[in-house]
Amino acid sequence: MSTFWPIMEEAEYYRIGRSAGKGFSVNTPLNQVDLRDVDYLAIFWHVVLPIATEYKPDLVLLTPVSTLQWAVLRDM
Repeated sequence: MSTFWPIMEEAEYYRIGRSAGKGFSVNTPLNQVDLRDVDYLAIFWHVVLPIATEYKPDLVLLTPVSTLQWAVLRDM
């Protein structure tokens, strides 16, 4: 289970969608501290880009949860 916010099973890597949407979601939870640019680039080059190249989606949504988390905590 994820140790960073949001601590939700739905955010885990093995959650790939439900029903008709199964197989259309990719989660890349980052469950450790001190990640560097090279770590983010590795995820992009080895996970995101190969999927995008094969699937050729019309739309890609990226949700930087850490930014959202910072905004929520800052306002508390």
